Amino acid sequence: MSLTGPDADSFTKVGPGIGDIFSGMMMAFGILAALRLAEATGEGQFVDVAMYDAVLSLCERAVYLNDFNGTTPGPEGNNHPFLAPFGLFKAKDGAVAIGVVEDKFWKILADAMGGDALCSNAKFATRAARAEHKDALNSLVETWTKGHTKAELSAILGGKIPFGPLNSITDIVDDPHVLERSMLAQVYNPDSPKAPWTVASNPLRFSASKSPPLGSPPRLGQHNAQYLSPDPEKASRKFDPRTLRSAFGKFATGVTIVTTCQSDGAPRGITANSFTSVSLDPPILLICIAKSALSKSVFSECEHFGVNILRSTQQDVSTLFASKSAEKFDKADYEKSLQGTPVIKETLANFICRRQKSVDAGDHLVIFGEVIDFRSDDGSPLLYFNGDYCSID
Repeated sequence: MSLTGPDADSFTKVGPGIGDIFSGMMMAFGILAALRLAEATGEGQFVDVAMYDAVLSLCERAVYLNDFNGTTPGPEGNNHPFLAPFGLFKAKDGAVAIGVVEDKFWKILADAMGGDALCSNAKFATRAARAEHKDALNSLVETWTKGHTKAELSAILGGKIPFGPLNSITDIVDDPHVLERSMLAQVYNPDSPKAPWTVASNPLRFSASKSPPLGSPPRLGQHNAQYLSPDPEKASRKFDPRTLRSAFGKFATGVTIVTTCQSDGAPRGITANSFTSVSLDPPILLICIAKSALSKSVFSECEHFGVNILRSTQQDVSTLFASKSAEKFDKADYEKSLQGTPVIKETLANFICRRQKSVDAGDHLVIFGEVIDFRSDDGSPLLYFNGDYCSID
């Protein structure tokens, strides 16, 4: 309120509940950002938005003017501190908003006002000059706008400069734009079904998705049974983990050692058979890391990681990296890539990847990587089938 109103003695509140609405919008953005992280990591977090903080973030001009100029901005009415003509201007039947932010818009407005003299007037030739003489200029513009209706001014200036008529809710209801965009909708009124509510529609439009229909706010407890009761279908299909693991094990896979470095440069590595090529262009692969793995957080935060496909003769290497031994890399024969990622020697293939993104998937984390370097050799792979090692030899 210290920034709104006609003068320093007449502080005025803004019309709509901006503090409530904008704080809610910021919370919605925060929730979406937290959900994206939860999708990637499976980890939730508390999202905090203070209404004071949200409104402060809207007052960016006051912050930088105080910082740059050492001034304390106050009410300026409908004008702009360093742009002119800018603000609300009276018309025959109301008012219109005009915002000349660039010289090209001033030339269009000056031409519409019918004045070569205006276009050539040095007092108004540049943005800085117009700001210096803004009171005189705004007065000239309003003298001209008062001679026209809002509709006439819309026909003259609409779509050519930043401009719009000052609309009441009655104007808005009758606005063809609102009708074309379906920006007013009716929703069911549970208290009076024959008298639906009229509400503002969702302003978002997506080219590939249909906006969901608007609905009435739920009654207290209306969805308790839907969201808080056990899902009988899910309960009926609960599987024994050991039996399911055995079934998954019927699919024969290769065996890899997945490697990376923690923040202090110490090498980390685990055995994994959950490895898949995803894309050739761009070259992408994925690995799955159990959330119970001690190195899960290291892999989820690393910049680069390596995938080393083992030969049939490297069962001992697989067993070593499947253990919780702290001496894995003391016993393993490896070297470091240009990115510092450990590369196991004598393997069938090695891939060095830049971690691209992670996706939460139950008790595992799926990590996608873009291949930035690789090496391949001939030979027979080490396989894992039905809970045991085997080979194709």
